[in-house]
Amino acid sequence: MKKIIYTLLAITLVFSACKKEDEDTAPTNTTVSGCMDNLATNYNALATVDNGNCIYAGCMDSTALNYNALATVDDGSCEYQTIAYVPDDNFEQYLINNGWDDVMDDSVKIAAIDTVKIINVYFKNISNLTGIEYFINLRELNCHLNQLISLDLSENTKLTILNCEENQLTSMDISNNPEIFYLNCLSNQLTTLNLKNGANITELFSVDARNNPNLTCIQVDDVAFADGEADWGSWGIDSHHYFSTNCPQ
Repeated sequence: MKKIIYTLLAITLVFSACKKEDEDTAPTNTTVSGCMDNLATNYNALATVDNGNCIYAGCMDSTALNYNALATVDDGSCEYQTIAYVPDDNFEQYLINNGWDDVMDDSVKIAAIDTVKIINVYFKNISNLTGIEYFINLRELNCHLNQLISLDLSENTKLTILNCEENQLTSMDISNNPEIFYLNCLSNQLTTLNLKNGANITELFSVDARNNPNLTCIQVDDVAFADGEADWGSWGIDSHHYFSTNCPQ
């Protein structure tokens, strides 16, 4: 009788052990949803399925030096340029003379110039106006009679008056200046002149592009309007100049 009892007990123990082993080895659901990109601030090392909600902290201001195009949350780390590069000594001397700079070191503090509205550098023997882009509130620029070869005013979006007569300009960008109404580029070496897009052609009261022997096509938004202004004498152009909405490159 004892043998029977011991045999039944042994069978019960073996069955229980096998059942426990089966339970231990049974597959379990190990799916963990979360951000799987280790560059994200909410990266989850245990995640097995990416939930598409990764968060990237960084500077979200595109004008900042450390702008992060991938950032989804601004972390307040934006850094901004505080010094403008001014390589032309004659231009920098003009800034010093006006009290906007104090040391001849090819640079000027942006905070000292970003409210300036008028620059008159007539006959200053300037060959490079790099730094002008930081004069973001500039309304009038007179750079008549200098040695400029190129002039990019695409950042000076509030410009209304530009006199760049008698330089050596071969190129000039005023396609992002919608408020300009007076333009004098007489006696230069321009090969292209773009008055399209940003420049609001109907606001251009006066344009003088004469004596640019290498300039033929002047690009505009409205050819009929430009032709009318030239016919009335409001715009000064030479006989070899013509207007087009799409000048050849």
